[in-house]
Amino acid sequence: MAIIDGLAREDQRVRFDRLPCNRGPAGARNRAIEIAQGEWLAVLDSDDMFEPDRLKKLVAVAEREGADIIVDDLIMFDDEDPSAAAFFLGPHRTTAGWRTLSDYLRSTVMYGKSANLGYLKPVIRSERLRSAGIRYDERLRIAEDDDLIVRMLLGDLTYWLEPIPGYFYRRHPESISHRLGAADAMAIKDASDRLMTEVAKTLPDNVQSAFVARHTAIIRAYAFSSFIEALKARKPWQAAIITLKVPSLIGLLHMPIKAAFARARSRWLPPASKPVDPAAAAALERVSPTCFASK
Repeated sequence: MAIIDGLAREDQRVRFDRLPCNRGPAGARNRAIEIAQGEWLAVLDSDDMFEPDRLKKLVAVAEREGADIIVDDLIMFDDEDPSAAAFFLGPHRTTAGWRTLSDYLRSTVMYGKSANLGYLKPVIRSERLRSAGIRYDERLRIAEDDDLIVRMLLGDLTYWLEPIPGYFYRRHPESISHRLGAADAMAIKDASDRLMTEVAKTLPDNVQSAFVARHTAIIRAYAFSSFIEALKARKPWQAAIITLKVPSLIGLLHMPIKAAFARARSRWLPPASKPVDPAAAAALERVSPTCFASK
């Protein structure tokens, strides 16, 4: 807070606002929507970074294409090993262009095989968001951006993906995105339940099927989180009941098994070398050379 307050004193464009209580990331974003004065809104989590020209580049593309929402690729990095920075969408990324509601739903299936677009951080045309009356769901502490984008696409806002790297996503153990507990998974499931009840049945068949596939994956993720918590609480019968209700969760057991194997391996063997993406590492060094200073 002291850093932000100091910036606000030096530059009148910076405005410092503090909520009287913790409303979570969605509540903070909603407050920002209320007081922001610019034509565009951009999300930046406190542990992440922007490429210096990111907003300039994205706004230029969005203005050219007439997009209401624009996202770019992100570079994932870890302070412990900055040389292992990697593009989220992959080294070859994907094609630039429009993404429909159906496209987005099929690209945000939880624990799916492809890169989940729900992790990308949007830049949003503020007037279109406000005129649609759409705000963040403050019941969500994880996946709040994803939920907002689904509802914006339902409200006919347009979405453009520009696969240039501009957002730097820091991976660390404290990140809530890496810890999907049963309570957060239930909140995501409840939000999906509401969308399925309110709008899904009124949509074209291809969009309905995409909604169903996404919702089914969310139910599986919630069951899996509950299953893991039951095991940790030494309640095997509860875990068995959850498995009987949602047997597809068994397909996710490879994740904790793989993690346990990696922890066991680290105790006896030197850390496995990670593949290095020179372009991603170079981009990170341009933005934050201090990440490399101690290496």
